[in-house]
Amino acid sequence: MFAFEHAAAYGVHFIETDLRVSSDGVLHCFHDSFLDRTTNGVGPIGSLTARDLGSLDAGYRHRLDGGYPFRGEGIGIPTFASVLEAFPEHGFVVDVKNDGVVKPLAQLIKERDLESRLVVGSFSTPRLLRLREICGREIATSTGPGETVRAIVAGRLEGAFDPFGSTTVALQVPVSWYGVPVVTKELVEVAHRFEKLVHVWTINEGYEIIRLIDLGVDGIITDRPDLASSLM
Repeated sequence: MFAFEHAAAYGVHFIETDLRVSSDGVLHCFHDSFLDRTTNGVGPIGSLTARDLGSLDAGYRHRLDGGYPFRGEGIGIPTFASVLEAFPEHGFVVDVKNDGVVKPLAQLIKERDLESRLVVGSFSTPRLLRLREICGREIATSTGPGETVRAIVAGRLEGAFDPFGSTTVALQVPVSWYGVPVVTKELVEVAHRFEKLVHVWTINEGYEIIRLIDLGVDGIITDRPDLASSLM
């Protein structure tokens, strides 16, 4: 939440977060599968209840300049519901990190009419397909791994076919993958031809942000909203 508040202050339009689920089915904003790297907890995040997770210090192991400035500052692991309430004017790009997230996320989307506020992505095609099946055409998703590969191929073939699914609104990709360029002028043109957005992650260098904007991408996912905001 500490990071989200600072990002919002720089005028970001969307907040990107990973989603995992507690043992009692509550969605939380958390990247790792285990708690040990960043918090004072141990073990899988899915082994604890929401109440137990709420008692942890999520800034405990964030080292900066030789110290731990975020320890004891009241920084916790937020539930996704609490983040949605804290930022009612923002959209969210969410990454479904495991299978257990699918059902509670679909339920939350329906309960709170979140269709217009979310772009849902995942590195798992089955998870995306399951969400699309539950939520229907109303839910906005990014490309899954297979669709991304097809989009790259379509770019190389100058848009000879439509590589995108019916609920896909955005192609979310890195600049390159294992040294192979992904974001090219041709890829951006193909996405735009089929009325899809192009979001690129995770871009933290000013020159690269400018280059990608000049290339025509629609969104920059970054750890440096201060830098991106100043360049915009």
